[in-house]
Amino acid sequence: GMLLPGKALRRDEYLCPHDDWGGSNYMFGVDNKGQAVLRKDQYAPYLWSSSTGGGVELRMQQRGKLVLRDRHGGVLWESGCKKEGNTLKMTSAAIMMTDENDETSLYIDYDGHMSECFPDPDDVPTDKCTHVSNSADHTVCKIKMIDSLNNHETVLRVKDMSNRRYKVTDNFDGDEPWEIFLDLLDTGAFISDYFDPEVTCHELIEEHEMKNDGQLTFETQGKQCTEFGKNLIWFMVHQVYYFG
Repeated sequence: GMLLPGKALRRDEYLCPHDDWGGSNYMFGVDNKGQAVLRKDQYAPYLWSSSTGGGVELRMQQRGKLVLRDRHGGVLWESGCKKEGNTLKMTSAAIMMTDENDETSLYIDYDGHMSECFPDPDDVPTDKCTHVSNSADHTVCKIKMIDSLNNHETVLRVKDMSNRRYKVTDNFDGDEPWEIFLDLLDTGAFISDYFDPEVTCHELIEEHEMKNDGQLTFETQGKQCTEFGKNLIWFMVHQVYYFG
């Protein structure tokens, strides 16, 4: 989903991720009342809105501002952050308005917070779904899972196969390892040939934190695994490997 300079969205038109995002399809555009809105899917409440009905067009101006206008051409809402070459795009971290050098003029994150103009780079949301490991090559996260209820242990591993493709393996040290490949789209959606993950990078980080419970205990190797690596394993344990 991207809105290039000079391009516009009209009523009921949205920037959307990929069709394979599944049930977590963030949308940014103009609703049927003429507001600029961000929502999690077609039927979800607004995460953010311009609170200005009557708009017919949301345009990314050549001069670098995002502007919502009514049918008479009047300005109902504008970003106020003007920089030549700005493009509006959906990323896995936020809705970003960035220039040709990828410097951020404005963002709206998926919690509905809109930044001030030209935020400090340290405050700009980043894609946490990049490295699975803190090791030198960032490619492997390996974790032992102990099931005290069934007296069972297994080793799970996630490996970065490059180009945002990841291989998650159950029973990695066993005789019959079982593996599934997942691909992470630029939009933040995961897709797999084996099953429909129906989760985004943002949701993986925010809602699927690895944690021990009364049955399962996870042992990591030092600080090798990143939050992304651990949460991806946790998600796969509950979706496929252990309870699936």
